[in-house]
Amino acid sequence: MLFIYKQFKLARTPESWDYYKQLRNITNRAIDREKKAFVEYRMRNTKDMWGTLKTLGVMCTKRTAIPENLRKPHEINTYFISSISLLPLDNDLYNFYYSNHIGNSRFTFSLATDMDVLQAINSIKSNVKQFTLSWSRFNFT
Repeated sequence: MLFIYKQFKLARTPESWDYYKQLRNITNRAIDREKKAFVEYRMRNTKDMWGTLKTLGVMCTKRTAIPENLRKPHEINTYFISSISLLPLDNDLYNFYYSNHIGNSRFTFSLATDMDVLQAINSIKSNVKQFTLSWSRFNFT
């Protein structure tokens, strides 16, 4: 491949460039196919899968703790709520959205409980195998 590239650099013709590009693309596709086949082969066994993910750098090998400033979601929520100043109500805009809605439901805000968040997270579809989220790992005080 390097020889073909050197030939292109010497000749600098469109034909030599096209030839080099074709060989480069064929080589890159072959490498991609082999990488995919290797990963698919290693993913058949769960033990091999985790080892492969670690060696490929896809998975973090060390556990990281939640930073101290993120361990109290209620304080974060209070900060964001208090950082927004109250805006004057535009009655025309309010009436427009109040009277123009789809179906019988109206958009409203409400407080989310820890269980609401857990259900929302668990409703997310994923291909990850053997993953469970335990609330006991989090401190909500």
